[in-house]
Amino acid sequence: FDFSKITIDDIIYRMKTVVKEENYLCDDEALELIARLADGGMRDALSILEQCLAYNDQHLTVDDVNHIYGILSLDKKIDLLKVLLTKNMKKSLELLEQMKSSGIDIKRLTLDIVDILKDVIIYKNTNEISLLFVLSKTYIDSLVPYISCDEAFEFIDILMDASEKYAKVINPFIYFELAILKICNHVKEEKVIEVIKEVVKE
Repeated sequence: FDFSKITIDDIIYRMKTVVKEENYLCDDEALELIARLADGGMRDALSILEQCLAYNDQHLTVDDVNHIYGILSLDKKIDLLKVLLTKNMKKSLELLEQMKSSGIDIKRLTLDIVDILKDVIIYKNTNEISLLFVLSKTYIDSLVPYISCDEAFEFIDILMDASEKYAKVINPFIYFELAILKICNHVKEEKVIEVIKEVVKE
């Protein structure tokens, strides 16, 4: 049998039904993240939900899910991209070391950053927020003006090249680190001053 993937909305609806019946309190953001982690599998979603509720059965938040699965928050992913766009290699390496120490899932982080960059490309070509998968208007305003479509495509190529190598090694972190260094070197010089001003302003 060839089973198709279940939509994120359907998975969230089913999980909401389950948590309501079991009298659990879960934030919508947490359920959306679990649905994305399940990648179209309802059984996987319910299994992840069960694990997360075992960690916090009082009030499950997106931060709980991030912590359990070693996921960097969206805010921190955007911050990482901004640092890369300043070509600040020292700061980039410091952030990488923090991620390594906190047990961040590098494979998932790589794909998450690719999703952000895809949203950048889609928005720059359509100006339609409804077509985006990850970014909201706030994030669009703080990131999109400082990166071109060509740069986004270059960064995606670098990250996907690193991702393909992850399966061949015990510790994929070295390939992610090399990808980050390559991205720092691919940022166009004229973009650096603009994004530095944005980072300082924040």
